[in-house]
Amino acid sequence: MLQLFFVGTDESTAREESDRFNIQLPGNQYELIKSVAAVNPNTVVVMQTLGMVEVDQFKDDPNIAGLYGQGLTDRLRAQLWPAYFSVM
Repeated sequence: MLQLFFVGTDESTAREESDRFNIQLPGNQYELIKSVAAVNPNTVVVMQTLGMVEVDQFKDDPNIAGLYGQGLTDRLRAQLWPAYFSVM
């Protein structure tokens, strides 16, 4: 079974009016990614972030089948609601 796991940044890590102090995912997202990947060898991590984030902690995990950014969510929406996206 394929597991899509969504992670990302929020206003606590990045805002239009201020610089970022680091490129880490906020909270315990790294631990959550590792926990999900430990029980599912077909985990895909989808990142919705305000800029780049550090992925070294999990990019080489053999249970993570893929890492995707904003482009994947756009494609998923287009497949789920093709009529809406065909008129855009």
